[in-house]
Amino acid sequence: MEAGYQRVDGDGFRPPGEMIVTSLALLFALQGQPPAMQALASTSADSRLPQDTICRDEAILRRSDSDVWSRVFAPQQTWMSHLGDMDGDGLFDLPDGIDALSYQPNIAGNAPGIFDLVFSSDRDFQGFADGDILRLSRFGGIEIVNSEGALNSALLPVSGSLDIDGLAIVSDNVYLVTFKDSLNGTVVGDVLDGDILRWDVTTQTITRFADEAQVQAWVDHATGSTTSIGDVKSLSFHPVSGDLLFTVQSPSAVDATVFSASQQGEILIGWEEGDWDFQISTEIDALCMIPEELEQPIILSADVNYLHPGEPFQLRMRHATPGVRLSGMAGPNYQIVDSTLGGVGYTVMDFNSRPLHRWPAQSANQLYADASGTADFQTQAPNLPVGMLSATLWYQVYAHGEGWSTPLVFLVE
Repeated sequence: MEAGYQRVDGDGFRPPGEMIVTSLALLFALQGQPPAMQALASTSADSRLPQDTICRDEAILRRSDSDVWSRVFAPQQTWMSHLGDMDGDGLFDLPDGIDALSYQPNIAGNAPGIFDLVFSSDRDFQGFADGDILRLSRFGGIEIVNSEGALNSALLPVSGSLDIDGLAIVSDNVYLVTFKDSLNGTVVGDVLDGDILRWDVTTQTITRFADEAQVQAWVDHATGSTTSIGDVKSLSFHPVSGDLLFTVQSPSAVDATVFSASQQGEILIGWEEGDWDFQISTEIDALCMIPEELEQPIILSADVNYLHPGEPFQLRMRHATPGVRLSGMAGPNYQIVDSTLGGVGYTVMDFNSRPLHRWPAQSANQLYADASGTADFQTQAPNLPVGMLSATLWYQVYAHGEGWSTPLVFLVE
């Protein structure tokens, strides 16, 4: 067992701040029921949810045990809106899958949102390595929080591919990590893809937190089976108890089930595979329990991101409050503007830029979400001024009294 961590009754593992989370649990007991458990996650393959017909493997999903089902929190087009065309090939860019996710607040006091998440990608993309720990920048693009090179220098593997497959934040600059592939000859010996390591970035020290045999024993105890776990796919901590939480690759019947290391290994109640409501079976490839209330934003989407001038297209809004009035905006300049009005918590619109298009027009019929929280709006791409060959436009919708949707980006050429 890793020094600095505590073994608790039932062979569970908790971080050193157990007294803090125990005090929180006592406070909740005195005040009533604790807040709903909620998590963000990503899957190993495209899937489908009851109100999200396409859930791509780079999308971030939100699940709360107080909600009727899981929902997309940040779709593919959110990444494209923030990253733009990074390599100048005429296509908007995005990570090639998300296989590690954790919560690290960026600005104290702000409501939690996408800029508070750190992540690692399934594969290298746009100069970023699959062992980098990354974050979306509020100025656009991606920033490296901690690099694969720094991790490699601390671990010093003789062979094997260094690809982070699971990530949990213990404290500032201290992480639990697990890897997609086994590594040989590291400073802690050979590392299996089911091992969990503790990385202190400040001191550049790495120790083994739990080996694959220990994780296998936790899952065996929880399921009553001895089927191999294959690989540890994600890591997180219980937001109240502080217990280690994780998902595994196999058996397939539980590869979206959240396990806890408490009580010698148990399934987290209410977080079994079927509780995610996946319409197409998939694995949980990244998991992050959120200790604060995290609002579900309206998802703004379209079938295309590349348009010809004057081409008609349809915008769709989902996960809105039924009956809420919806007003959209579109503009040519990307600028993050913080908002305390809910939703995603920010806009990508520079309200001083021109032209700034509002939809629907004030003279037109106003737009309201239907009983399912969905709305559609038929519009068309603008015609470009003489001499302009292309234009990039960002779209976003505001739910009156509630907040902003996820952003959407189009290339008109």
